[in-house]
Amino acid sequence: MDGYLLSGTPTRHCLANGTWSGTAPNCTMISCVDPGVPANGLRFGEDFTVGQNITFMCQPGYLIEAGGATTRTCTHNGTWSAITPICKVVTCPAPPPIHNGLLEGSVFEWGTSVSYSCLPGYQLSFPAILTCVGLGSWRGDLPQCLPRFCGDPGTPARGKREGRSLIYKSEVTFSCSAPYVLVGSTTRICQDDSTWSGSQPRCIEPSRTTCENPGTPEYGSMNISLGFKVGSKVEFQCQQGHLLQGSTTRLCLSDLTWSGSQPTCIPHSCKQPKSPPNADVVGMELAPYGYTLLYSCQPGFILSG
Repeated sequence: MDGYLLSGTPTRHCLANGTWSGTAPNCTMISCVDPGVPANGLRFGEDFTVGQNITFMCQPGYLIEAGGATTRTCTHNGTWSAITPICKVVTCPAPPPIHNGLLEGSVFEWGTSVSYSCLPGYQLSFPAILTCVGLGSWRGDLPQCLPRFCGDPGTPARGKREGRSLIYKSEVTFSCSAPYVLVGSTTRICQDDSTWSGSQPRCIEPSRTTCENPGTPEYGSMNISLGFKVGSKVEFQCQQGHLLQGSTTRLCLSDLTWSGSQPTCIPHSCKQPKSPPNADVVGMELAPYGYTLLYSCQPGFILSG
């Protein structure tokens, strides 16, 4: 009978002593061994007897490898048809490149995400994340790397500027109306940190040989014993109850501009520590320290202490 396996003697004879030859036959139902469940897969069907089918499918993010069977049948000889399928992870193709951009992420399997960053001087049009989904496609919008923008570099009084573009790598040039002479940078380039190279140009009278008075900060004082000639220094201090921020010392440069930045005196209950010359000071609230003064040295000097 189909689906059963005979055990014992298939043919028996009645012997002279009144007994049957051989052993009593027995029909047992044919069954197959447990076929197992593929890694990252699912199995449907628990009846492993002859003629019964079981089906397989993969978990989300996986597909049955080419040539694998989704259905297996227990055959009359107690073995399964076909072979157990293999569930292979879904992968996406390499994400598209973007001009002046870099791909962040190297795993392209289902459920993983990648992002983009830009080369120096460029910034993302929006923060983009692409995710590998479905049968191997990327979900998400592709960003662009746009050149960074530098602010308006201005136009010196009694001068003019050529060049209207203000984005990364753009170049602007300056000139002065006669008889004025330009000091500072005649050409400035928009850099990758959104700042202009060089220094702000000015148009001065050709007979001038000294820097302009940098001015005394409110609630402060300025030591001008050396005057404003090229190579001279001015030193700044603040009155009691105020903290100095900016440059403690400024130098009159050969282009008749001052080094550093003009200091200000900020009201504060802490006593001003002794400010080193040739330093720039910035004050800020830093947890858990409270109000903090940060010192940095001007070009040509190194910090000690």
